[in-house]
Amino acid sequence: MEFDARNAFNQYLCLHECDNAVQNPNWLLRLLIEEVEGCEVSEQSKRKYTRAALKNMTISILMMAFFTIFWANFMLMSFATNILAIIGFALLAIYSAWLAFMGVKLKRAVAALPDEPKQELDARAEKRWNLIFIIQGIAIGASCALLGAFSLYNYIIPVIVLIIGLHYFPLGLLYHTPIHFIVGVPVVLLSTFATIFFPPSDFSSAAGGFSSLAAACSTTVLGAYMMASVTSAMVKK
Repeated sequence: MEFDARNAFNQYLCLHECDNAVQNPNWLLRLLIEEVEGCEVSEQSKRKYTRAALKNMTISILMMAFFTIFWANFMLMSFATNILAIIGFALLAIYSAWLAFMGVKLKRAVAALPDEPKQELDARAEKRWNLIFIIQGIAIGASCALLGAFSLYNYIIPVIVLIIGLHYFPLGLLYHTPIHFIVGVPVVLLSTFATIFFPPSDFSSAAGGFSSLAAACSTTVLGAYMMASVTSAMVKK
């Protein structure tokens, strides 16, 4: 799907819309649904979502909720008593809980749909998805072992975040979703910048904190996008 992120972001920053967001917590979800429904789609994404595809997306929503609080926790540990880090952690924790709640709710709704035969396209995409995550897991494990062997422990978090950012690109190619590229680019750039330019003495607090924040922000965006996509598909069903 083609997602107009710039337009969505500008609308989010608009004062009038921000007031609406405060009054209605589901405002951002509706905004994302409008963006998803109003975009031009590729030939692959024109097909109707199957029950299996929707089920996988709801599982991904729950994964995004988990990794949001996971990386928010590392951000808080890296920045320690910084007041902005504490506020950021609280906001991310609230968002993660809401995302998990909505993920469970959508998962139950999808489970109530009638069974459908699994399409070949879904099976092929699932195999490639598994392959991407296997490669990512191997890369993370090898990087941690290598950095640990040289006692470069402070580099572990930024390098893991870099690998996570890189894995968004094949996912974007697999599902024809520009949102993966939109979140992948800043994650890769920020983690690379932190790895190269922060002095080793400050590495644990600065590089680890900013890298973790980038990872947490990427999962919040992806979680909201997936939630909007499932909700839109459920309405059409």
